[in-house]
Amino acid sequence: MHPLAQSLAQTFVRDFWSADHSIAWTHAEEERSLWLTPNTLLLGRVDARGLNADGLPFFGEWKTLGHYRGRYIDDEKFKWRTDPQALTYGVLVPETHLFTVRWAIKPDDKGKRPPTTDFEWYTYTDQEVQHWAAQLVQIADEIRRNRERDSSIPWRTNFSHCFRYGRKYACPFFDKCAVQDWTGSMGQPRTPHLASENKLRGELDKYPQDLVVLDASRVQDYLGCPESYRRFWEGEGFHEESEALTIGTDFHSLIDTYIKTLVWADRPTTTGTPTVAMESLRS
Repeated sequence: MHPLAQSLAQTFVRDFWSADHSIAWTHAEEERSLWLTPNTLLLGRVDARGLNADGLPFFGEWKTLGHYRGRYIDDEKFKWRTDPQALTYGVLVPETHLFTVRWAIKPDDKGKRPPTTDFEWYTYTDQEVQHWAAQLVQIADEIRRNRERDSSIPWRTNFSHCFRYGRKYACPFFDKCAVQDWTGSMGQPRTPHLASENKLRGELDKYPQDLVVLDASRVQDYLGCPESYRRFWEGEGFHEESEALTIGTDFHSLIDTYIKTLVWADRPTTTGTPTVAMESLRS
């Protein structure tokens, strides 16, 4: 486990310990699927689901956030409600329009500020969820039309998207797109992170030939730059590796283990401490 992921998870458990014991947790890291049309499948993994103190169902999403963006957490909260990822999960979990987002904010580079956390609660209306479901179907239809293009013709490009995280973190395909090289997708084949998608790939003969699989990451990538989406997700794919991705993956694994100790029959009493809980995660 990455040391920073462990530090972020410890802070998460400590800060939300009291709130977590007022919640009846029912699921952790739950894979979901929803057919939007006969040839459009929406997949995803929901970080957690449960019933709040009022007995209302909700789902939770856990995010890691860099220190700089964490300084503007109110802006992050404001925009997250209508973020494509949030909207997509709103469609994927139709039994509730109530959800919470928790952020584990990384320390600054100089070590003067330790990890912190924040959270927000959100709700959707039926109309908003229906609107986004229709948007997802339109995206899938565009992908089907793009697949019919000659392989030498790129999908729509968006060069304003290449450096959205700064020059240091440029899109991995920029060097090829900048010289009008539209061949291939670079990198290693992408391995699906959902068990349900791995199973689906082994049974493609059972599904329509024009099947489009969507999830929150695919939707964000397509909206950002369809050509980048093509290179990441169509054909051989692209296997992304970075320290930030490792930290995020390890953090989610630790919090998954923690939340599972709170789910129904496995739920402990409120005695004990967050420190004890985190020690059990390390073992």
